[in-house]
Amino acid sequence: SAFRGGEGDNNHISLGLSEEVMNYGAYQLWRSGALCLQVTTRLSQLLKASLFSLFIGSLKDLTFPSGEAALGIALRPLQPPVITLGAGTDEDPFVTVALPRLALDFYVWSTERYVRFMTFTADVMAAVNLPLSNGAITPDIVSVTLDNPEISNNELIREDPATVTRAVESVVPVALGMVGGAIPTISVNDLLAGAALPIGINLADDAIRLVESDGERFLGVFVDLSLPTSSPFTQRAETDVELVTVNVPDARVFELDTLGIGERPS
Repeated sequence: SAFRGGEGDNNHISLGLSEEVMNYGAYQLWRSGALCLQVTTRLSQLLKASLFSLFIGSLKDLTFPSGEAALGIALRPLQPPVITLGAGTDEDPFVTVALPRLALDFYVWSTERYVRFMTFTADVMAAVNLPLSNGAITPDIVSVTLDNPEISNNELIREDPATVTRAVESVVPVALGMVGGAIPTISVNDLLAGAALPIGINLADDAIRLVESDGERFLGVFVDLSLPTSSPFTQRAETDVELVTVNVPDARVFELDTLGIGERPS
């Protein structure tokens, strides 16, 4: 049957990405190791030992020779992510990504190498909405929750594991929220402006929505096409010039008329 967003929908283009396919793709990303990410001070100047030493005081004893040592964080999802589609509200966001047993290894630069000083592990769940306004999409991280947090591999620091766990548990959602705030707005028409297409694309504010069909859930995108604004259609033309013949007149043609010797005009 035709893929439609509801009764009476007559959009020119209807696209749907099923929840099952999204989970398959997420599993393949996890299996390939593409979700194992590493960030250091080169990415953000906030990743410094001086900042983390505010709640892990003994971290200063590990930084040598400089107290402003760089930090590194390695993300290791121990289990594949699970994606769930929703209705696109604050209570039921479009996309909810669960990362069970996500491990974060924390490293500090000491004696010319990175040294791991702890591992933070938790079940992470991030909810994302895709609001549309005037044809532009602004991804919005609605919430980030951490369950079952724990600290391990912390032999190099003296702080109580429960205290460190609570501190990291409060920092991680804020950091992820800052990342979400840095995601730029995506304007479909701006992306296609350089393609010189003879048509326009209209995205209504409800063009992205949840669709349930044949027992499956889809993230549907419904697009209308329109005529572009009146403007001349220009296209680059390749032109070749070929020299066929050359006609050179007799040299006498270029001689000036002269009067006889001693003659004057009358």
